[in-house]
Amino acid sequence: MILQGVGGSVPAGSYADAVTRSVNAGAVSMNNSWAYVDSNNKTLTIDQFSSADQIRQQLGSATIDSLDAAAKAGMVSVFAAGNDGGANPSLMAGLPEYFPEMEGSILGVVAVDSNHQIASFSNRCGEAMNYCLAAPGVDILSTYPSDLGSDYAYMSGTSMATPYVTGAVAVLKSEFPELTGQQIVQILENSATDLGAVGIDPIYGWGELNLRQAQAPAGTLKVETTSSLDGPSVPATQSTISATRGVAGALRATLSNQRMIVTDAYDRGYHVAASSFVADYADARAAQASTETFAMGATAPVNFSAGTGTLSLSHGDSSAIAGTKWVDSAAMAAPYLKSFDTDSALHYEVGLGDGVSASISQAGGGAGDVSSQYIAGSLNARFGASTLSMTVGNLHEDGGFLGTSVGGAFGGGLSSNTHFVQLGMNVALGDGTTLELTAANGNSSFSGNGLLQSGSGLRSNAYAIGLSKTGFLTGDDRLSVGVSTPIALASGKLTMSVPTAVGAAVGNTRSEKVVMTTASVNIESAAPQPDLQIGYSRKAGIGRLGAGLVYEPGQSSAMGVSLGWTARF
Repeated sequence: MILQGVGGSVPAGSYADAVTRSVNAGAVSMNNSWAYVDSNNKTLTIDQFSSADQIRQQLGSATIDSLDAAAKAGMVSVFAAGNDGGANPSLMAGLPEYFPEMEGSILGVVAVDSNHQIASFSNRCGEAMNYCLAAPGVDILSTYPSDLGSDYAYMSGTSMATPYVTGAVAVLKSEFPELTGQQIVQILENSATDLGAVGIDPIYGWGELNLRQAQAPAGTLKVETTSSLDGPSVPATQSTISATRGVAGALRATLSNQRMIVTDAYDRGYHVAASSFVADYADARAAQASTETFAMGATAPVNFSAGTGTLSLSHGDSSAIAGTKWVDSAAMAAPYLKSFDTDSALHYEVGLGDGVSASISQAGGGAGDVSSQYIAGSLNARFGASTLSMTVGNLHEDGGFLGTSVGGAFGGGLSSNTHFVQLGMNVALGDGTTLELTAANGNSSFSGNGLLQSGSGLRSNAYAIGLSKTGFLTGDDRLSVGVSTPIALASGKLTMSVPTAVGAAVGNTRSEKVVMTTASVNIESAAPQPDLQIGYSRKAGIGRLGAGLVYEPGQSSAMGVSLGWTARF
């Protein structure tokens, strides 16, 4: 809106009317590139007045009352400091000095040049430094009266600097309607680039307007978890969905189009993709531990035999179930067992005759806030030197799903179950060469009381193929090479309740409302790169020489390499 409230032959009370019209129209900022002047055409400055009554007499009660109403309505009035090179700004720019109720709704503006130095013509912030900003005001391309020869011209003055601040108020209100006018003023002041003496000073006030910094988040970013800003929130850095590569890739693709907000110290909402909270990890510690265990031959389950049955126990690893012949045995023999760090494992196998056996396996463990329980039953059949097996089982996890750890705003009471079926084949190719194949498929579901509320029909799969050769260089050595995929999500549905907006302010009153949106999204599969493992072992003197390598490629890669010699007594 363009309103003529001063100058020329406008009637008395026109400025108060202009302010009132602006407020009634819902304006969030009002630019005032003008100042009252004395009989010598010099700017009337705030230091020329000594009381609120004196100012009210000068301006009239209608003007003061209209500006007071504008302050209550949340409209910000921005005033030029004046162009007399004086130590203090214009009367209007300094009003909060005598009318403290207007602080936060009135800003004075001084002009700086392209070197960020105060312009020689500009009045300084002076007594009004606590509500004063600097902005560019030298050689600014501006509109110009056509009847004076041009539509645009380069001009200098605090009248050129003031619209920068007025426009900045409008930009922040446009981007963040949840902010009140007073909050916008506070943000512009706190984000200004400090000039002159350190801190607020009588020349530059708070410093030079820095809109980019004003738009940027302030303080610690938070994730709101309820429909009210008064409800609990969690730091964004603590809110993560940390998953293995096969699961993380699918989650990242699935959540890339799901928008949500995080809030800053001013409770401004910033939109981000939910996928930004998905962390893709490759467990370098586990990869190195696997190679060291293989190289040193340290994994050895305790076996108890009775008749046709054998009970195997292991502590600190899954060797009782997955065996010990591969560097990363779980990846080759029991991929769903690889979803967690195993504390203990138990495996009981009993012969049924004619090369057929049955077994049951149980393992428990976890890491951090996730605890896992694994149970599976297998039926195995031997055909000559080859075997075929089928396994069905369940993986129960508290605090996560499929090895995924969910924390902060996304977690809370999450519990999951995965039913899986697995086929395995061990084929003797002759001459000491063996081919091993594994294919596994699972179906998971989970529920929780965090932002990640539920998952259903989560189909996952994993595959492995390995080739081993006994007598590779000598009669007693063994070389093995295996390629396996980590468990990967293929399909399913996630249901989330995420914050998507903050309620708009009304005047100078903040809304406490947070818009929580429930969304169901279909899983988009993302095939992970396969892992590689190589192992070599042989007798060496009175002991065993072993070397192992595990490589997990991807966005976050991990590698473990170990060489060891072990003697047993």
